[in-house]
This record gives sequence, structure tokens and C-alpha cells, in this order.
Amino acid sequence: MKKLSIKLKVTLWHTVFMVALTVFFIAVLIISSNKMTESILRMRLTNAVEWASKSVNYDDKGIKISPDFGKSKGIDVVIYDTESNVCFSKKNSILIDATYVEFKDRHLQIIEENGTKYYVYDYFINFKRHDDLWARGIIPVSSENIASASMIKLTLIIFPFIALFTAIGGYFITKRAFAPVSKITSAANEISGGKDLSKRISIYGDNLANDEISVLAETFDKMFERLQKSFENERQFTCDASHELRTPTAVIISQCEYLLSQEDNEDKTASLKVILRQSKKMSKLISELLMLARTDNNKQAVHFERLNLSETIQIVIEEMDLVAHNKNIKFKTDISDDIYINADQTLIMRMLINLMSNAVQYANQDGLVKISLHRVNGNVQGKIADNGIGIAPEYLDKIWDRFFQVDPSRNNTNGSSGLGLAMVKWIVEKHNGTIVVESTINEGTVFTFILPEAK
Repeated sequence: MKKLSIKLKVTLWHTVFMVALTVFFIAVLIISSNKMTESILRMRLTNAVEWASKSVNYDDKGIKISPDFGKSKGIDVVIYDTESNVCFSKKNSILIDATYVEFKDRHLQIIEENGTKYYVYDYFINFKRHDDLWARGIIPVSSENIASASMIKLTLIIFPFIALFTAIGGYFITKRAFAPVSKITSAANEISGGKDLSKRISIYGDNLANDEISVLAETFDKMFERLQKSFENERQFTCDASHELRTPTAVIISQCEYLLSQEDNEDKTASLKVILRQSKKMSKLISELLMLARTDNNKQAVHFERLNLSETIQIVIEEMDLVAHNKNIKFKTDISDDIYINADQTLIMRMLINLMSNAVQYANQDGLVKISLHRVNGNVQGKIADNGIGIAPEYLDKIWDRFFQVDPSRNNTNGSSGLGLAMVKWIVEKHNGTIVVESTINEGTVFTFILPEAK
């Protein structure tokens, strides 16, 4: 079954709502009309009876009735004596058995006779020198339903037209309201079809109102901006990777060619050491590239287990101690015992190695690297600080980018590829943690990571 478009859905909802609202107001109108009609009938009845009572008097022959008696249309007024006998009534007047319905002065009663409901109103007429009389007015309650019946009949006639015009009007209003969406769709297709992510929808929607549609257009523009940046980063990544791999490869080739032309001597040994160093750099770089490629494709397996982070960080410090010894750098530790996290041990060790290698690499000769690990507010907080050259403020946000190095020449001799911190950030985030960096030029850098503690 074909799905309805948004315009048709909105039109249907609009029509249903308006029809329901119309029915509700008509019902309220009918109820109010009934109440008003009832009030008017009661007022007419009381006024007619009181007016008729003033048309009754006595003369020498007995009861005298004025010609104006009972002129109210639809209301029957009958005069009774105090013995409940009829003294005067017009032809075909409605008579109610006075013994059955007692007289009540200026009191409105509702009675039912032969299946018909009536309003009955009595008025006591007092004479000083003659017998007292009663004026009783009677009107059928069904009279008040005439207005309601007319209202219902009129409603049944015009209601289909109301529903029809509501649906047609709602459809055209919705169509006009969604017209900018069609423009946005057309613009998005043109941008994606032309493969030009530098274009933006906003230039197509200059006439868009400042409403949800304009917000949608702005959201699409931001999405295209992120996509453009992502594609540019990918292209830059390819360029940087080629650059990083080309240099050690060229060195290996040139050193091999040199060795082929030399006898066994010290120069040959030195060249072999260079080849070994560059080969290790290439191996590390390729390994890191492979891991990052797997993370991008969500194919990097992560095996969570209960890990004693206190022991793990001590193991990594022991491994890094030899590297630090070459620069006469000492480790100062402040590590709480038995801190556990749920983590992949291999990834966590790689993260710690990268952070400590970074600290040792940029620490001053004969310097100090401080390492701490504590529980903070139900989490695990670790800090690795060095007293090295520091990082300029404009580079702090960029150090997490792949292949980014503060030294643009990239002619480093320490085997750094610029992928270590990018990998650190990914590992921390994969473990639902956060990592931040603080640095001051010529004073040092502090990396702080926070991970959830295992319960």
C-alpha cells in the first residue's frame, strides 16, 4: 500500500481536527440554545399569566374579563376559583386537573400528561371585597425544541460543505507551507548530483521565512559543511600518509643502494642501523594506519574485561623506563591501589604507551614525568604531565588530528608519525571516557583522562 505524503497527512489531521471542533461548537450552541429557549419560554409564561391576572376583575354581574385577556400566542391562561373550579377559559384551552396539580403562587412547575411535558405557572389574585381567584398559565415544553430542531437540520445541511471546504483549504495551505521543502530537496539533489559540496542550500532559499523550514535549510548546510570537511580531511589524510611513507621508503632504498656498492665496514653497519630505524618507523606507521582504518570502518574488535588499571599503568611505566633512561628522565608516580575499569587491556596499554612516549619525547633532558591515578567522583582520573617544551594554544585543538605535528617540517628523528594522540582519543572515547590537554610553552604539558570505574 502506497504511503501518504506529509501534505496529505497534515491535511487529514487538519480536516479531522476542524470537523471535531465544528461538531463541538455546534453541540455547545445547541445546548446553549436550548437553555436560552427554556429561559425565554419561562419568561413568556410568567409575563403572560401576570398580565392576564390584571385583566380579571369583578362587576355587578360577577367576574369580569378584559378583552386583552390571554393574548399571548401559544400560552393558555385559565382562571380558577379557590375551590379549583374553572371560572374562565378560552376555547380549546389546555386544562390541567387542579386537584392533581395543586396551585402554588408564583411558582413554575413541570408536569407530564399524556406523554407531553408542560410548564405550569400559577398566580394568586386577591380581592378585598370579592372571592379570590387563581390564574394558571400552561405551555407545552416541546415548544422549546423547535429552535434546536431547526439548528440541527441546518447543521446537517451545511456540515458536509464545511468538511469539504476545510479539507480543500487545508490542502492548499499545507501545499504552500511545504513549498520551500521542495526547493530544499531540489537544491540538495543538485548539490549531491554535482558532487560540489561547497554549495549551500541557503542561496536557494533567500525567500524562505524565518521558521522551521529555514532551520531545516540551515541544518542541511551544516551537514554539507561537515561532509565537505570530512572529505577534505580524507584527501589530506591520503596526502599525509603518502608523505609519511615516502620519506622512510626513499631512505631505505638509498641506503640499500649504498650498501651494495660498499665493502663490509663501519659505514655499512651505520647504514644498516638507519634502515632498521626507518623500517621500524614504517612498521609502526603501517600498524597504526591499519588500526585507524579498522576503527573508521567499525571493524576494530574491542574485548572488555575487568582490568586492574593500577597494575597496568605500573607495567607500562616499567616498559617505558628504559626509553626515559636514555634522556635521564625520571618518573614520579602517585597511583592509588586496585583501581578497576571495564576495558580492553591491549587498547588501554597502547593508550598509556602513547601518552608516556609523548611525555618522554617532549620532556627536557634530565626532566621529570609525573603520573597519577585516583578515584574522583565515582570515576577514574589519570594524569600524565611533563616539564617539556609545551604546546602553543593555537595547536591544542589540532593535536588530536591525524598526522598533525607541531613541527611542519616533519623531519623528526624519533619515529613519531602524528597518529599517536588521534589513537589515544579514539581509545578513550571507545571506553566512554574523556581526555583533555593543558599546556604552557616552555613549562610543560598535562594530559588528563577520565574513565568510568568498574563497580
